[in-house]
Amino acid sequence: MSIQTMTLGCTRGEIHWEEGKGGLRVQISPNIPPPYKLCLQDTPPKTKSSNSSLRKHRILLEEPSGRLLQVLSSEMKNSDCYRISEPSAIFYVESHTGQILRSQVNQVMSANERRGESIPPISIAYEVETLRGDGDPCRPCSEAETLKAYCTADVVARGSILQIVPGKLTDWIYIKSDLILHQNQPVFTKFSSAMYKFLMKKPKKFDMDKPQKMTEMREGEFYEGIISHPSSCSASVGDGDFLWLIKFRFGRPMTECVLYWDKWVDIAQRDQGECPLSTGQDN
Repeated sequence: MSIQTMTLGCTRGEIHWEEGKGGLRVQISPNIPPPYKLCLQDTPPKTKSSNSSLRKHRILLEEPSGRLLQVLSSEMKNSDCYRISEPSAIFYVESHTGQILRSQVNQVMSANERRGESIPPISIAYEVETLRGDGDPCRPCSEAETLKAYCTADVVARGSILQIVPGKLTDWIYIKSDLILHQNQPVFTKFSSAMYKFLMKKPKKFDMDKPQKMTEMREGEFYEGIISHPSSCSASVGDGDFLWLIKFRFGRPMTECVLYWDKWVDIAQRDQGECPLSTGQDN
């Protein structure tokens, strides 16, 4: 099996492997000292074709010992993050397209050649992030980590949890906010009573890529937002306002740090961060 090689130095990017056959070795050497976090996402084809079933592959991460560990595949989970302790991260993409029964490939390909279809490309997005503390995503942020996350967050808001929709790896958290301090992208929008009724129905599934279309009945002084949160980290619906520090990963808002609002007010009043700190009541 032939293996192509690729070396990258960016902290964020996407790899497109047209009609991938054999193997691909990817080495990422970011300008970030180890340890750091590498996040990978196996992106499915944007448009499905009858050849999509032939797009079979898996992704293996090279450990410091040289052992290869399968982390993602086209038939299992398609995104995750990993702690990297070496200056460079190395992973392999192994295509199984050529290993499918030849008769199956020939039958499908001969039929689709008339329609001008081909095997969809393999697309893998990656992001390199500075590791927070020991890398445990469920550990509460320290004061220093909160100050750093505040200055680098894509969204900063105060709010409470209205509803949680569980998933296999990621839960969707619905937040009601009365104060948006900063947001690079419109995660939070005007709160509508129609959304509140929708949340109270406890939906079984929510697709971030296909949000529910709803008629806005009334706009108030509050805002609503939907963010993703690791399923392994506990979260519960209840009273209490929190500071939400949110980062985008692969285009989706993720929780970075969450702490009680009263605690944030105390931190902001007595500490100085790398950027101006706000509680929404600044003079």
